[in-house]
Amino acid sequence: MNQESIRYILEHENDDVSKLLFAKAPEGVDVNSAAMIIQCRKKIKEKIPTWYRDVELNYPSSLSVEQCSSEATARYKCKYIDKNDIVVDLTCGLGVDTFFISQKANKVFSFERDSKLFEAVKSNFEHLNVSNIFVSNIDIQNVNDIYQNNALKDENVSLIYVDPARRGNKSQRVYAFEDCSPNITEAINDYFKISKRVLIKGSPMLDISAIIRELPYVKEIAVVALNNECKEILTYLEYGYQGEVIICADNIITKREERVSSFSSTIDKESAAVVKFADKIEGYLHIPNRAILKAGFFKTVSEYFSLLKIAKSSHIYTSDIIPENFPGRTLKVIEVIDFNKKGIKEVSQKYPKANIATYNFPIPAQELSKRLKIEDGGNIFIIASTLNDHSKVLILSQENN
Repeated sequence: MNQESIRYILEHENDDVSKLLFAKAPEGVDVNSAAMIIQCRKKIKEKIPTWYRDVELNYPSSLSVEQCSSEATARYKCKYIDKNDIVVDLTCGLGVDTFFISQKANKVFSFERDSKLFEAVKSNFEHLNVSNIFVSNIDIQNVNDIYQNNALKDENVSLIYVDPARRGNKSQRVYAFEDCSPNITEAINDYFKISKRVLIKGSPMLDISAIIRELPYVKEIAVVALNNECKEILTYLEYGYQGEVIICADNIITKREERVSSFSSTIDKESAAVVKFADKIEGYLHIPNRAILKAGFFKTVSEYFSLLKIAKSSHIYTSDIIPENFPGRTLKVIEVIDFNKKGIKEVSQKYPKANIATYNFPIPAQELSKRLKIEDGGNIFIIASTLNDHSKVLILSQENN
């Protein structure tokens, strides 16, 4: 980009892109290209802050930004990378995972089939002065295609990373590995001919038991959430591994200082865990994060942190103590009110504003808010749930400071 375009982008980065397309642009500025970059920069401001700070990076399409990993989840993947690793990234895309993996790996050979996206990625990596990434414009149909990159012929690949496309033939969304492109279930044995280690990024909609059933040598599965929203499931395989599969439920928290709330267990431990149920709601309420819920650690969490489950299908817990490093939110209970006409009236009068959530409750949160006639917000939480005796209650609580 020329300097006129850079100035234009910075001056209008908070403007309505649709209006910019119909406004006259300064001489030397391609308004369509500038508008695309402004639109993409709006999306990466929180998603990829390191790249947002560099206005000279190019983004060929809004879709490439929407589909790429966030900076936080890309950094997370580096837990599987060693400093001497020679990594092959079969599905480069916008190159976010490639870039952050390269910060730890020795070398990364990355492949992108779309020529426009390839040119943008290659230009961006050159601008970022990254010397250990080698990008090729190749459509990898089988593992032999990667050796079209001559530089790879003398390399000992130590890890293959793949993020398969999740669109079917009719552009519908797909989730199962066998429906993605490439078909992971068919390709996995070929991958092991190149490398003994494989890391696969998958949809958060994937069934964890199905992954273990369908793929060989699975060593670890990580449910990765970002600020309590499940973003992806990573499957790590090592050729010949026959041990128990470790399942990690990790929530990356980026507010203030970035940190990861981690908890790991296995399917067998979850099955064997003994859960105790509460006779009443005690002083604190504990709500697991989304990664824990997706991993299915309903009993393990209860046993490990000595918490009482409020009901079999209500995946929230109570105790009289605050557990250390609980993977979720802990609220201090104010009072528990029965869900009936009298209780609804009492809550409406006492709490004109509150945050409402429902767990194993017959009414969704939005409808409950209308029944209670209270405004959303404030520092009070109303947790509606079913107890072990099947009674319905409203648990009034607040953040534990």
